[in-house]
Amino acid sequence: MILTREVTIKINESNFSRYENLGYETTIGDELIIPIELLTKGSHYKIKCQCDKCGIIDRKSTRLNSSHSSVSRMPSSAWK
Repeated sequence: MILTREVTIKINESNFSRYENLGYETTIGDELIIPIELLTKGSHYKIKCQCDKCGIIDRKSTRLNSSHSSVSRMPSSAWK
């Protein structure tokens, strides 16, 4: 289960257009709080997760590939 719902990102030249196109009014250098669903593929933010099987709470990278499910492979029920 994903416990983290939002992360703070820093707007830079690489991600400026993406978030502007999503409707955010921002400039390069701003910090922006976004839902984790809007993180781009390859993002490496740490999010807090709880394993549905063992109950352990841990911080995982959104890029991590481990025995626990990654964010992109989480079932839709995990987002509730």
